[in-house]
Amino acid sequence: SLPAFGPVLVTRTVARTAPAPVSTESVSYTTFRYSNLQLTDSVLTGAGAVRATVRVTNTGPKAGKEAVLWYLTDEVGRIARPVRLLKHFEKQNFQPGEARELTFTIEPQKSLSYPAADGRRVLEDGFFTLRVGDQKARFRYAGATAQAGPGKAAGGK
Repeated sequence: SLPAFGPVLVTRTVARTAPAPVSTESVSYTTFRYSNLQLTDSVLTGAGAVRATVRVTNTGPKAGKEAVLWYLTDEVGRIARPVRLLKHFEKQNFQPGEARELTFTIEPQKSLSYPAADGRRVLEDGFFTLRVGDQKARFRYAGATAQAGPGKAAGGK
């Protein structure tokens, strides 16, 4: 017969380091500049969409790839959500000095809603901030109350 074993405590040491800062500098040893972030509208209503456009320029001496990351922040909500949610990304190749306009379409049900505990998608009115590179733009969603129905929850902020 085997001897009885009691609780076993297992420990390990984890190095505490600060998280790496978010950088827009590519691994390809070139630099990129973000500018002129624009929204087609500052208020999004109903099932419509807002189109965001940003200009990305390779300001370095070499060709390179840039991962363009689009983040959304819900400024005030009924539940705590992450400060920045990655909603869209794309990797683009740029030649030295090349500039390009890139777009992201913000659709309420896809981009602004979140899952409730019961599995329904929750879409609330309120203010949101879009960030890409060092650029940011603020807009308001004002269509949740009109869209409430089966499988949807609406609430004001």
